[in-house]
Amino acid sequence: MENRINIIDPLLSKAEDFAKTSLELLKLQSVDKTAELASSFISRLIFSLIALIALLSFNIAVALWIGMITGHNFYGFSIVAAFYTLCAIIIYFLHPTIKSNIYNAIVSKIMN
Repeated sequence: MENRINIIDPLLSKAEDFAKTSLELLKLQSVDKTAELASSFISRLIFSLIALIALLSFNIAVALWIGMITGHNFYGFSIVAAFYTLCAIIIYFLHPTIKSNIYNAIVSKIMN
């Protein structure tokens, strides 16, 4: 009987070590995925902010240029605003497709 206890004790000890190691590995993988997602989000946010500033400057320049051509700055800004309203309407109707693509990209990034 004591022989069986001697065999089971090292087995239980190894199983406990395996469980602890598996839990630690899971924690490290979670930290890795979280850090990857956060760094990706932050870098894209910085890029988006810089692109937004550039786009805003370009839009003002285009509006002033169209206003110079038409003779009234109001017309230039109105035409640029109408263009973005049209873009917003298109994006509104494409929203389900865009949302599912973003969802799939996030899930894919987490699962890899």
